Amino acid sequence: PEARALVYHPLAEMRAQRERIMFFPKNYFHWAGAGAAAVAGMTERHFWGRDESFAPPVPLVAKEQPSEIRFMFPGIERVSMVEDAEFSATSITQCHGPDCFPEHLRPMLAKLVVMGRYLNKAPGLGPRLVVIADSFGHVGAPMFSRYHREVLFVSSNMLDRLDEKEREQLRELLFVPGSDDEVLFLYHDATVLSNRIKTDLDILFP
Repeated sequence: PEARALVYHPLAEMRAQRERIMFFPKNYFHWAGAGAAAVAGMTERHFWGRDESFAPPVPLVAKEQPSEIRFMFPGIERVSMVEDAEFSATSITQCHGPDCFPEHLRPMLAKLVVMGRYLNKAPGLGPRLVVIADSFGHVGAPMFSRYHREVLFVSSNMLDRLDEKEREQLRELLFVPGSDDEVLFLYHDATVLSNRIKTDLDILFP
Protein backbone atom coordinates (compact mmCIF):
# COMPACT_ATOMS: atom_id res chain seq x y z
CA PRO A 1 0.00 0.00 0.00
CA GLU A 2 2.84 2.44 0.73
CA ALA A 3 4.30 1.94 -2.74
CA ARG A 4 0.92 2.10 -4.44
CA ALA A 5 0.27 5.49 -2.83
CA LEU A 6 3.29 6.83 -4.74
CA VAL A 7 1.94 5.71 -8.13
CA TYR A 8 -0.55 7.69 -10.20
CA HIS A 9 -2.02 6.26 -13.42
CA PRO A 10 -4.83 8.63 -14.48
CA LEU A 11 -6.22 6.50 -17.30
CA ALA A 12 -9.86 6.81 -16.21
CA GLU A 13 -9.49 10.58 -15.80
CA MET A 14 -7.97 10.91 -19.27
CA ARG A 15 -10.74 8.83 -20.85
CA ALA A 16 -13.36 10.98 -19.14
CA GLN A 17 -11.91 14.12 -20.77
CA ARG A 18 -11.04 12.84 -24.23
CA GLU A 19 -14.11 14.42 -25.85
CA ARG A 20 -12.77 17.89 -25.08
CA ILE A 21 -9.00 17.41 -24.75
CA MET A 22 -6.76 16.04 -27.50
CA PHE A 23 -4.38 13.89 -25.49
CA PHE A 24 -2.81 12.29 -28.57
CA PRO A 25 -2.90 14.04 -31.95
CA LYS A 26 -4.13 12.01 -34.87
CA ASN A 27 -1.34 9.98 -36.53
CA TYR A 28 0.89 10.71 -33.52
CA PHE A 29 2.52 8.33 -31.03
CA HIS A 30 3.33 10.84 -28.28
CA TRP A 31 0.98 13.19 -26.47
CA ALA A 32 0.79 16.93 -27.15
CA GLY A 33 0.38 20.18 -25.25
CA ALA A 34 -3.22 20.10 -24.00
CA GLY A 35 -3.06 16.44 -23.03
CA ALA A 36 0.26 16.83 -21.23
CA ALA A 37 -0.99 19.98 -19.50
CA ALA A 38 -4.12 18.18 -18.28
CA VAL A 39 -2.09 15.29 -16.87
CA ALA A 40 0.36 17.72 -15.26
CA GLY A 41 -2.56 19.44 -13.54
CA MET A 42 -4.02 16.16 -12.32
CA THR A 43 -0.61 15.03 -11.08
CA GLU A 44 0.04 18.26 -9.17
CA ARG A 45 -3.35 17.99 -7.49
CA HIS A 46 -2.94 14.29 -6.70
CA PHE A 47 0.53 14.44 -5.14
CA TRP A 48 0.93 18.01 -3.89
CA GLY A 49 -2.56 19.49 -3.61
CA ARG A 50 -2.04 22.27 -6.16
CA ASP A 51 -5.10 22.91 -8.31
CA GLU A 52 -5.24 24.73 -11.64
CA SER A 53 -5.92 28.08 -9.94
CA PHE A 54 -2.44 27.92 -8.38
CA ALA A 55 -0.76 29.59 -11.38
CA PRO A 56 -1.63 30.73 -14.93
CA PRO A 57 -1.60 28.00 -17.60
CA VAL A 58 1.15 27.66 -20.17
CA PRO A 59 -0.11 29.07 -23.51
CA LEU A 60 -0.30 26.59 -26.37
CA VAL A 61 0.14 27.12 -30.10
CA ALA A 62 -1.18 24.57 -32.59
CA LYS A 63 0.62 23.98 -35.88
CA GLU A 64 1.03 21.25 -38.43
CA GLN A 65 4.04 19.03 -37.85
CA PRO A 66 5.35 15.84 -39.47
CA SER A 67 4.26 12.87 -37.43
CA GLU A 68 7.04 11.20 -35.41
CA ILE A 69 5.91 7.77 -36.63
CA ARG A 70 8.25 8.38 -39.58
CA PHE A 71 11.13 7.64 -37.19
CA MET A 72 9.58 4.28 -36.31
CA PHE A 73 8.40 3.35 -39.78
CA PRO A 74 10.70 4.87 -42.42
CA GLY A 75 8.83 5.77 -45.58
CA ILE A 76 5.49 6.45 -43.87
CA GLU A 77 4.84 10.18 -43.83
CA ARG A 78 1.90 11.79 -42.04
CA VAL A 79 1.14 15.33 -40.87
CA SER A 80 -0.57 16.13 -37.59
CA MET A 81 -1.89 19.25 -35.89
CA VAL A 82 0.20 19.41 -32.72
CA GLU A 83 0.10 21.86 -29.79
CA ASP A 84 3.38 23.19 -28.42
CA ALA A 85 4.08 25.31 -25.34
CA GLU A 86 4.63 29.00 -26.06
CA PHE A 87 6.62 30.66 -23.26
CA SER A 88 7.42 34.02 -24.87
CA ALA A 89 4.71 35.98 -23.01
CA THR A 90 5.09 34.16 -19.68
CA SER A 91 7.37 34.40 -16.63
CA ILE A 92 8.96 31.08 -17.69
CA THR A 93 12.35 30.73 -19.36
CA GLN A 94 13.05 27.46 -21.14
CA CYS A 95 16.40 25.93 -21.94
CA HIS A 96 17.17 22.63 -23.66
CA GLY A 97 20.38 20.63 -23.82
CA PRO A 98 23.60 20.25 -21.80
CA ASP A 99 24.45 23.96 -22.02
CA CYS A 100 21.64 24.68 -19.53
CA PHE A 101 23.77 23.16 -16.78
CA PRO A 102 27.18 23.75 -15.14
CA GLU A 103 30.08 23.15 -17.50
CA HIS A 104 31.56 20.19 -15.61
CA LEU A 105 28.27 18.26 -16.08
CA ARG A 106 27.91 18.84 -19.80
CA PRO A 107 29.96 15.87 -21.09
CA MET A 108 27.89 13.52 -18.93
CA LEU A 109 24.60 15.12 -19.90
CA ALA A 110 25.50 15.05 -23.59
CA LYS A 111 25.33 11.26 -23.40
CA LEU A 112 21.71 11.49 -22.25
CA VAL A 113 20.83 13.61 -25.34
CA VAL A 114 17.47 14.99 -24.07
CA MET A 115 17.19 17.26 -21.03
CA GLY A 116 15.98 20.73 -20.09
CA ARG A 117 15.40 23.37 -17.43
CA TYR A 118 12.40 25.66 -17.01
CA LEU A 119 12.79 28.64 -14.65
CA ASN A 120 9.69 30.51 -13.50
CA LYS A 121 10.12 33.98 -11.95
CA ALA A 122 6.54 34.27 -10.68
CA PRO A 123 6.18 34.54 -6.86
CA GLY A 124 4.72 31.92 -4.56
CA LEU A 125 5.48 28.84 -6.63
CA GLY A 126 6.30 25.29 -5.58
CA PRO A 127 9.87 24.05 -5.07
CA ARG A 128 12.21 22.64 -7.70
CA LEU A 129 10.65 19.68 -9.48
CA VAL A 130 12.96 16.98 -10.83
CA VAL A 131 11.38 15.00 -13.67
CA ILE A 132 13.00 11.74 -14.77
CA ALA A 133 11.13 10.46 -17.78
CA ASP A 134 11.12 8.44 -20.97
CA SER A 135 10.28 10.13 -24.28
CA PHE A 136 6.97 11.38 -22.86
CA GLY A 137 8.90 13.75 -20.61
CA HIS A 138 9.94 16.02 -23.48
CA VAL A 139 6.41 17.42 -23.76
CA GLY A 140 5.28 16.56 -20.25
CA ALA A 141 7.99 18.32 -18.22
CA PRO A 142 7.38 21.88 -19.48
CA MET A 143 3.70 21.62 -18.53
CA PHE A 144 4.72 21.46 -14.87
CA SER A 145 6.65 24.73 -15.08
CA ARG A 146 3.57 26.84 -14.27
CA TYR A 147 3.57 25.31 -10.77
CA HIS A 148 7.30 25.41 -9.87
CA ARG A 149 10.12 27.92 -9.62
CA GLU A 150 12.27 25.40 -11.51
CA VAL A 151 11.63 22.19 -13.41
CA LEU A 152 14.66 20.06 -14.25
CA PHE A 153 14.01 17.31 -16.79
CA VAL A 154 16.32 14.45 -17.76
CA SER A 155 15.48 11.65 -20.17
CA SER A 156 16.11 8.18 -18.77
CA ASN A 157 16.30 6.54 -22.21
CA MET A 158 20.11 6.65 -22.34
CA LEU A 159 21.04 6.08 -18.69
CA ASP A 160 22.93 2.93 -19.61
CA ARG A 161 25.46 5.06 -21.54
CA LEU A 162 26.88 6.51 -18.32
CA ASP A 163 29.83 5.06 -16.45
CA GLU A 164 29.75 4.94 -12.64
CA LYS A 165 31.47 8.30 -12.16
CA GLU A 166 28.95 9.94 -14.51
CA ARG A 167 26.06 8.23 -12.76
CA GLU A 168 27.24 9.72 -9.49
CA GLN A 169 27.40 13.17 -11.11
CA LEU A 170 23.83 12.71 -12.27
CA ARG A 171 22.66 11.65 -8.82
CA GLU A 172 24.23 14.77 -7.28
CA LEU A 173 22.39 16.94 -9.82
CA LEU A 174 19.01 15.28 -9.38
CA PHE A 175 18.83 14.39 -5.70
CA VAL A 176 19.80 17.02 -3.11
CA PRO A 177 19.61 15.73 0.49
CA GLY A 178 17.77 18.07 2.84
CA SER A 179 16.19 20.11 0.03
CA ASP A 180 12.48 20.68 -0.49
CA ASP A 181 12.70 19.31 -4.03
CA GLU A 182 9.88 17.20 -5.43
CA VAL A 183 10.73 14.27 -7.70
CA LEU A 184 8.54 12.74 -10.39
CA PHE A 185 9.14 9.67 -12.55
CA LEU A 186 7.02 10.19 -15.66
CA TYR A 187 6.69 7.12 -17.87
CA HIS A 188 4.42 5.91 -20.65
CA ASP A 189 2.60 2.75 -19.60
CA ALA A 190 4.33 0.70 -22.30
CA THR A 191 7.66 1.71 -20.77
CA VAL A 192 6.43 0.55 -17.38
CA LEU A 193 5.32 -2.80 -18.81
CA SER A 194 8.77 -3.32 -20.34
CA ASN A 195 10.29 -3.27 -16.82
CA ARG A 196 12.18 -0.04 -17.45
CA ILE A 197 11.41 1.32 -13.99
CA LYS A 198 13.47 -1.42 -12.35
CA THR A 199 16.29 -0.96 -14.88
CA ASP A 200 16.41 2.80 -14.32
CA LEU A 201 16.12 2.62 -10.54
CA ASP A 202 18.95 0.08 -10.40
CA ILE A 203 21.15 2.63 -12.18
CA LEU A 204 20.05 5.65 -10.15
CA PHE A 205 19.90 3.93 -6.76
CA PRO A 206 22.45 1.07 -6.83
